[in-house]
Amino acid sequence: YRPLWEQSTLQVPHIPLLPALENCLRGLLNRRQLERGLENIDEILANEKKGLAALQEKQGIQPSHRISRILIISNDGSERFYRACEKTLLKNSDRLLLLHVDAPSNRLAQGILGIADKPIKAILVSDRDAVSGVLFSLVAAQIKK
Repeated sequence: YRPLWEQSTLQVPHIPLLPALENCLRGLLNRRQLERGLENIDEILANEKKGLAALQEKQGIQPSHRISRILIISNDGSERFYRACEKTLLKNSDRLLLLHVDAPSNRLAQGILGIADKPIKAILVSDRDAVSGVLFSLVAAQIKK
């Protein structure tokens, strides 16, 4: 765990871009369980949050705190970008995990899309079952070592 940016008070996991993670993310892209772009991701999470709040109010239940989304970011963003990522994480900390991949955005794009000319700085794993798959890919890679 390291700070997301120089003045950050949050410690986030920094992970390598392992082949198992790349394979998992490629599969999720094919199943349309990945969202790209931080502004798009913020909008998706805000809409989900409104829906969850309405459902909780209707059913009279308290919010559950469990990770059902993962925000994966590259290591070549600006400080402004990382501050925006931190803001996204804080707004959605009840269900969002942030993983900082030790790879630049063009390498992340190459691993997921197969092309490096459309850099990926931020992707959201937008399905709770897919979240399990991503986490399992990280664990499985460590077990194989």
